[in-house]
Amino acid sequence: ALRHDPTDGVTYYNLGTTLPVPTATHSLPDGRTLSKQQLYAEALRHDPTNANAYNNLAKTLPAPTATYALPNGRTLTQQQLFAEALHHDPTNAVIYYNLGSTLAAPTDTYTLHDGRTLSKQQLYSEALRHDP
Repeated sequence: ALRHDPTDGVTYYNLGTTLPVPTATHSLPDGRTLSKQQLYAEALRHDPTNANAYNNLAKTLPAPTATYALPNGRTLTQQQLFAEALHHDPTNAVIYYNLGSTLAAPTDTYTLHDGRTLSKQQLYSEALRHDP
């Protein structure tokens, strides 16, 4: 697919999902070898609205405050990547759950792009609301 359209963000995303660990790599037709993280970042370079790519990139990071530098120059923490994913897909229950799992205590909070400040419990409640 990348031979025909090297700008297809979905293909980079799909390749990322096939790799078992963040450091695993895939060789591309253009000669580049990209890790799981790099494939998700490349997907975002071609489609910066791909919520699943933000979510999966965040899941490759080892801790909520760990960061990743995106191709557009923005450096985001795991929590910020999950929040960016929610910005692009505000009804995705899995992303609410993933963001909630980054908060230590039930009363810890995170402020989303839409201005709502939600606790861990509220994020989990949102996940259930969108996928009962």
